[in-house]
Amino acid sequence: MSRSGSRHAKRKPIGLTERETIVIATEGEKTEPDYFIYLQRKFRRANIEIVPRDYSCSDPMRVLEDLIEYKNNEPLRRNNTKEHWIVIDINGRCSKVIEKVVRKAVCNGLLVADSNPCFELWLLLHRKPLSDYTDDLLKELQQNERIGNRTRLEVELVRICGEYNKSGIRESDFLPYITIAIQNAYTADIKPNSPWILRIGSRVYKLVQSIIDSSP
Repeated sequence: MSRSGSRHAKRKPIGLTERETIVIATEGEKTEPDYFIYLQRKFRRANIEIVPRDYSCSDPMRVLEDLIEYKNNEPLRRNNTKEHWIVIDINGRCSKVIEKVVRKAVCNGLLVADSNPCFELWLLLHRKPLSDYTDDLLKELQQNERIGNRTRLEVELVRICGEYNKSGIRESDFLPYITIAIQNAYTADIKPNSPWILRIGSRVYKLVQSIIDSSP
């Protein structure tokens, strides 16, 4: 598929520290960490470390700064990190905001796994390719407006999975379909070399593929 501080130091990695570690900082407080913990269980030879957070607001720049701080403190803990990733949502944000985050990440040697509009789109790709949707439905999903107490993507996940709770996703709804999700996301990423994803889609597939590759 080739296409060309201190408060953190006490955190223990999910996997085995003697292996190369993939460090992940997520904008989401619950859904994304749960997903990557499940992924660690599935690919036991991978070593995933999730940067802890002590706030609930959704702020990609703050998540990025946490990851930079975490990376700068790593020599105090180990020197076997393979990659550092930030997982963020585009979510209709101004392009200047996303550009600032992405440029700062690149300047600090970090990798970006962005989703447009949000991480739930990556989850949806485990079960459905975007080609199954009409242009009008894709527009609805990208706008992701609230319908009652759920977003449009959450409503779609409920329709497909029977239920969906972002505070406690079910492993069985997504983990068996990882290969499908990677292929669906790869196919939808029509400009893979752009700094961030410009249309509906997700580049979390690049991070997940790296995790799989690190677990031979």
